[in-house]
Amino acid sequence: MKALKLKNKNADIFIPDGSPPLSAIARTTHLCIGSHPDDLEIMAYAAIAECYESDENFFTGIVVSDGQGSVRSGKYTDFSSLEFSRIRQEEQKKAAEIGKYSAAVLLNYQSSDIKNCENLNLLNDLEKLILLTRPEVLLLHSPFDQHLSHIAVLKHSITVLKNILPQYKPRIILGCEVWGSLDWLPEKYKVAMNCEAYPELAKQLLKVFKSQIECGKQYDRAVLARRTANATFYNAYTEDKSSSLTFAADLSILLDNKDFSIKMYLSDVINLFGKEISARYN
Repeated sequence: MKALKLKNKNADIFIPDGSPPLSAIARTTHLCIGSHPDDLEIMAYAAIAECYESDENFFTGIVVSDGQGSVRSGKYTDFSSLEFSRIRQEEQKKAAEIGKYSAAVLLNYQSSDIKNCENLNLLNDLEKLILLTRPEVLLLHSPFDQHLSHIAVLKHSITVLKNILPQYKPRIILGCEVWGSLDWLPEKYKVAMNCEAYPELAKQLLKVFKSQIECGKQYDRAVLARRTANATFYNAYTEDKSSSLTFAADLSILLDNKDFSIKMYLSDVINLFGKEISARYN
């Protein structure tokens, strides 16, 4: 990968259709930055489906961590961290093939290197990739996510976005649900993404990650069930407009003001949520 040098020497760039890496990355219209292998398929399916059979839209996924720290049980119990990481990376590449991604960038940072500090190498890599892709739509982890590695990746992504020139910033920036549903978000901040296209594709992308499912976490069932529940419970007073939805938080306000922090954003959303709940009892 001489044409695209990243700070982490262990980074891997996979191009399913064999196009030159820089061309594949440059044609990206929809970009997702996730923490672990399988996060992309949970949080960004609507974007994957929008690009799946399109000649104009192209999905690229960036996976930041190497997945070494995941729980291992059953047949994976005796696998070393490195062996298990390689399995997870191969699963991610398989998903990229099935989903016809433009590119899958596996940065392979260890979670411990990004959770408790600002990682300058990661910031550099993310900045380079965002400037090369210049996506119209950028999907990130939700700022309300319960997973600390997800929050760390979000914080690094927002730091980069706040420091690049406005003309290079995506038109749409969303924080997507993984660990923690976003059905409670006030409508001002909530974005509903339709996931009903290519239902078999949605199943296949989740089932690829056997190393997770066979370790006692039924992600494939849970994700599809949550999308169905989101669609049904989205509005109590109208018929369902979709059979499958995932929710995201509109993060564009975070970039409108460089001094507006993630904590300030959280405070605004939670305060509005509290006011809306209280108003129901007037």
